[in-house]
Amino acid sequence: MNASSRHRRIIGSLSVGLIGTFLFALIGALSTHFTAIHYGPEEFGLFTLGVSLASTAAGLTEFGQTQMLQKDIANEPAREAHLVSSSWGLRLALAVLAFLAFSVLGVGLYGRQNPNTSLTIFACLTALPLLATSQTLSAHLLNHFRNRRLMELTVAQQIMNFGGVLLVIHLGLPIYWCAISASLTTFLQCVVLYIVVRQNLKVRPKIVRFEWPEKLRAAAPLGLSALLGSFYLRADVLIIGLLGETSQLGFYGIAISVSSFFLVLPGLLVRVFMPVISKRGEEGLRASIDMLGYAWMIGALSVVVIYLGAPTAIRIFAGSHFQASVLPLRILGLSVLSVIVGSCLSAFCVARGFHKRLGAITGMMLVLNVALNVVAIPIYGISGSAFATTLCEFTGLFFLVRMIRKNSGFRFRDLQRPLAALFAAAFSLVICLLFVGGSTQSFVSTGLVEVAAISIFTLAVTLLGGLPIGVVHFIFPGQHHSKSGLIARVLQHSDWTRDAGSAIAAELKGSS
Repeated sequence: MNASSRHRRIIGSLSVGLIGTFLFALIGALSTHFTAIHYGPEEFGLFTLGVSLASTAAGLTEFGQTQMLQKDIANEPAREAHLVSSSWGLRLALAVLAFLAFSVLGVGLYGRQNPNTSLTIFACLTALPLLATSQTLSAHLLNHFRNRRLMELTVAQQIMNFGGVLLVIHLGLPIYWCAISASLTTFLQCVVLYIVVRQNLKVRPKIVRFEWPEKLRAAAPLGLSALLGSFYLRADVLIIGLLGETSQLGFYGIAISVSSFFLVLPGLLVRVFMPVISKRGEEGLRASIDMLGYAWMIGALSVVVIYLGAPTAIRIFAGSHFQASVLPLRILGLSVLSVIVGSCLSAFCVARGFHKRLGAITGMMLVLNVALNVVAIPIYGISGSAFATTLCEFTGLFFLVRMIRKNSGFRFRDLQRPLAALFAAAFSLVICLLFVGGSTQSFVSTGLVEVAAISIFTLAVTLLGGLPIGVVHFIFPGQHHSKSGLIARVLQHSDWTRDAGSAIAAELKGSS
């Protein structure tokens, strides 16, 4: 695959993924809105607690297998059916273990707070085997750049779940039925996904006992990092739940729900780029550099969008009585940048085969996050919790960059160039804040400000040469850009991957 074709396929996959993510988030926002309005902060806090426990358990279910499976398929395409079947069986076994362990843990820690707490936790955890199935089968579509079909299935599941939530509210059922609705619609999604994959691969869950230990050992560093990371990302929610502050948990849950839309983006980037960055040689290296260019640009723009739109987003999501969620959301918005970049750096470690120390970094972040939350929550409430989480995210990013430098020899500037995106974000934020009249702006005015911010950011990052080279080639394919003065200069600034990739390759060849 030549560079131009690769860029087109990556841009196409990213575009489809972003459209699907937007539709998924929009429909999910409607579900969250009606749920929060109908049940209020107290009951919605219980639902947030159940979802957080399920997300933490999903880290045990996943255990690094998704990225490892994509890497294995990219390197051994002839064995794809066997790889998917074996991984599917392993994921289901881990899902059962996670369901049992976290059911006992959740009921033991939180079951006494409310009669519906235990049932809500059980209902949320029933989705674990279904998520394992969906993630495993999706690897086939992702590695063959069939993101459109996957997007259609994901959006269809969200639409059905939205209908289920409305039905639950209409019938006046307890809130744990919202979790049951999500599990039932995910089951239907898995059935259709299996039928689609089955057209190209004969797959079924396989118990391959002699392979499973090796898979777990190979993925252990990444899996431990994912497990600790999933607990780390929800440690603040779990601690607030232990304190019995279900109303505060409801406020914080809304902030998490809004920011979670943007936390889907790093997963999208990693899934699209993993088959390419796993390639040997300069092709994989240049793709890694391009992936990190997207990460810094999307992450920085996300910070701007969240900060400007936080008051309106909270009001639309849950109503004016959830305004206490605005400040935590703005603080958590800063962490989105580090999560996106950190996720892509972790994927780079997996693709390059030096991911064994990711678990140590995540463990350090987990200990620091828990300690800071225990101190900050009683004093500063949910805003202190959001700040503690954000501080830990950037601390982990620093140690991740340091670890890559030590194990690969790549300097920060060899792989990343963040200044253009950071300056563009700061510039667009300052300009737009001059026209934002506090937290009472209407939906229309907020939309106009967001459009202006995105436009200013895009123009600034382009003129500074921070636009990913894949975007430039997609807009100006072939040699069309080389004869345009300004466009040619922009391309020369953006195409730093060529010189960086060649320099790194030469350096590594010389050192070997």
